[in-house]
Amino acid sequence: MSLGKTSNLVGLFLFWGWNLLSVFLCVFLLGMAVLPYVFMAAVNGEIPLSITLCLLILMATPIWAILFAAKNPNKAVAFFFGVEIPIIILTLFRLFIVRELTLGSGFLLASAVIAVAVFGWPLRNKSLAEGKKDRKLNPYIVTALSTLVLIAGLYVAILSGLYAFPMIIEFFKGLASFKWAGSLEFFEPLILIIMLLFLTGMLAFFVFPVFIAYFYPKLWTQNGQSIRGQMSKTKYLIGSICFALIWGGVFVMTSHQGQADYVSRLNEMSVAEKRDEMQSPKKVSKRLLSAYLNEYRYLGTKEESRNLISQYRRSTGSEELGQLAQDIQSALLKPLLYKGGRGDGVAAGKLYTQLFDSPIQRDEKKAITKALEATFNRDEVVAGLMNIGARNVILREQNIDVQTDSAISTVEIEEVYENLTFENQEIFYYFSLPEDAAITGLWIGRTDKREEMDAFIVAPRGAAQKVYEQQVRRNVDPALLEQVGPAQYRLRVFPIPVTRSRAQFNRGRNRGRDAGDRPFMRVHMRYVVPAGAGDSVLPTLLEKRNVDWSRKTKRRVNDEKVGKTDSWMPSFLFPSESIGDLEKQITLGETLVTFSPTPNNEPQPLGKLAVIVDTSYSLTGKQESLQAAMDDLNALKTAGLAELDIFTSSAQDGAMVQSASLNAQDLKPFGSLTAQSLINQFLGVARSEDYDAVILLTDQGLYGSDGEIHTPLAAPLYFLHIDKAAAAYDDAILDAIYRSGGGVATSVKSLKQQLTFNGPEARVIGDRLWTLKPSGLDVEIPARSAQPSGLTALAARQIILMESFGKPPALETLDKLHKLATTHDVVTPYSSMIVLVNERQKEALKKESEADDRFDREGRSGEEVLSSPNNPLVSGVPEPHEWLLIFVSLLMLIVIWRKRDEWDRAGGVR
Repeated sequence: MSLGKTSNLVGLFLFWGWNLLSVFLCVFLLGMAVLPYVFMAAVNGEIPLSITLCLLILMATPIWAILFAAKNPNKAVAFFFGVEIPIIILTLFRLFIVRELTLGSGFLLASAVIAVAVFGWPLRNKSLAEGKKDRKLNPYIVTALSTLVLIAGLYVAILSGLYAFPMIIEFFKGLASFKWAGSLEFFEPLILIIMLLFLTGMLAFFVFPVFIAYFYPKLWTQNGQSIRGQMSKTKYLIGSICFALIWGGVFVMTSHQGQADYVSRLNEMSVAEKRDEMQSPKKVSKRLLSAYLNEYRYLGTKEESRNLISQYRRSTGSEELGQLAQDIQSALLKPLLYKGGRGDGVAAGKLYTQLFDSPIQRDEKKAITKALEATFNRDEVVAGLMNIGARNVILREQNIDVQTDSAISTVEIEEVYENLTFENQEIFYYFSLPEDAAITGLWIGRTDKREEMDAFIVAPRGAAQKVYEQQVRRNVDPALLEQVGPAQYRLRVFPIPVTRSRAQFNRGRNRGRDAGDRPFMRVHMRYVVPAGAGDSVLPTLLEKRNVDWSRKTKRRVNDEKVGKTDSWMPSFLFPSESIGDLEKQITLGETLVTFSPTPNNEPQPLGKLAVIVDTSYSLTGKQESLQAAMDDLNALKTAGLAELDIFTSSAQDGAMVQSASLNAQDLKPFGSLTAQSLINQFLGVARSEDYDAVILLTDQGLYGSDGEIHTPLAAPLYFLHIDKAAAAYDDAILDAIYRSGGGVATSVKSLKQQLTFNGPEARVIGDRLWTLKPSGLDVEIPARSAQPSGLTALAARQIILMESFGKPPALETLDKLHKLATTHDVVTPYSSMIVLVNERQKEALKKESEADDRFDREGRSGEEVLSSPNNPLVSGVPEPHEWLLIFVSLLMLIVIWRKRDEWDRAGGVR
């Protein structure tokens, strides 16, 4: 028998063996069971549509191949190795290797797709150079397309051959060792089908380089002969060489990476060089983003792709042969290999924050989300920066109850959530309330009866945070409500469970569990607000993650429907007629707490003020707002109410310059300066005790730095934001504000009012003045009551805030303040509310609440640790018996799945 006939028989055996087994196993058994879930996941956005199409192509290709072979039996082998296997490889390439296309990977992929299409065309039609006389292709186009097929055939043959050669040796070594035999504990028809499919696929891959190296160049030769009447053999050869050179030039050009070694070079630059580099911020951000996403855009680094050396050493015993194979692979895969280091992703994220004064996941969210959606990998389960604006959870209902008397309003807000995804989700709110409001309750559950919901526990802020995050990792219900600023709060609830849409879809598989009727998750919050002119009773949204609302959201205030709104909360103001000259006194133990309208006195001298001016990059374009705030401060100086010393920060050399005036237009914002670093710079050049107040003039700022202030401030610390207050402040800053007797303002008018009245026993908030003085009663603060009143909660909160003035952050002090918070069920900067649903969680909280670090809370910038895609170049090829174990494990899962169906049909009895 001739070599040609033998190869054709081998090809036919592999063609029919692979396709018949694939159709039976992957299409009729696995496909019919999995395909509906794939469609539903694609519709719900759980997997990208492109991946769904790839899965459909994998299932449809064997059916197409069989239909083609039935009509063209003599072309089956050419179709199998020239069209079907390349389609399978390209599809798997898209599914598991290429995540987000770059110019290089896109060029290679486009070349391969065109080459396969050109090769497959003559199998069903006439040659490219033939056909109807009036529709013949231009001979130069035929030359270009034929050359592309030749290049693709040789490229794929060499690359696949580099892997096939050691795999063949290892496969037969493993087969001869019989190590795999012990894994086959039972023989069922389904197992044999899987084994035969596996063996057929392996054999097809082993001979694939030979067949592809034969069929693709053969087409190039045939097309050259077909256009002999239009183009001479010499012109055809010269044209092919020219096109190959052009293709090679594009290959080299698309292999170029502007960010190669950029991260390491940027790290080594001096501050002055970085400042010069930031003259082109778009170029810097683009390169850092590319480095940050290198694991999603490239197969790996050149160093990581050195696995061929070990494979050749193991299979052939020759390291030199392995090095040669490695060099060839590196050259062929040049556009797909990242030229930097694998650690560049983390380093690029840090550099981005340092240079742009903002996390890369916030500024480049769209590009990062696109990269994540190009693969199965997703962001973390927690709601991070990647989930800002996401509509994974929809607010179905919002019920608000406001009960007002002459002094306070008691507000209860209940929200009902629907999870639109197939995974549990965390919802996350930053919101603000009037600074003297007091949150007194939090409940979660799946019932509209609050008494049946899981109720809150007031716990030390650090202990509550740790237990919450532990339970999120365990996928168990908790909720956490924390104070993260003078008027700012953070609410986190997890999980918002998968709801009706997913349950209805699964109902056919869960006949014994009617999950579709499960109620939606509800969150209920209660707080009290003192009277104030023009104050909004309802929270103001600062940021939301994973949750959104729509025009269909049902909203009610005091059992009355309210109009549709794009905001989180409808507008609802405190009744103005109830304010007047209201003065309210609350006796709490030995302390008399009073709140009354802020006196409208003559302007008072404010003393000597130190103004620290932030010059971080985020202030770029905000110089006019900065100058306007500085002009308002200078007006106090002109009016004789204050002396000003201006301290301008610098991220360039870490120095701070003192001056008597400031021209904001002369500032050149650069780098990232946290509030802690600004204060530390100030303390390095000046004494805080020389000033009556220290004012930090900045924009919204960067949260999550977790730095410390080296020396306690001897003067009150105030933040003056030129745009809006931060969504959250680091605990070091929050503690410094309260312990120094400072505050936060977004206007010089508000700042002036606070500077005038704030002290150890007084605090102005909006149009209200709170004061503390001895009550004259020799009594202890009462023990916890069954239901503390709103007024006592407000008073307790003010005592806690003012008692912290000037106090060191010792455990004894914090425990005393926390005890008052637990007595009156109130959230404070040191005490948070956590909702737990079982005794194990409560035991964990009790243990953490006794730890020495119970008040130590970590800052959370919201940046997520993105899942790293599997890297096919890092891991070596498994041993043959390992492949068999993988397939046997897959089979066992299928058998269990089938048994589960039988159990479900039997009524769910296991």
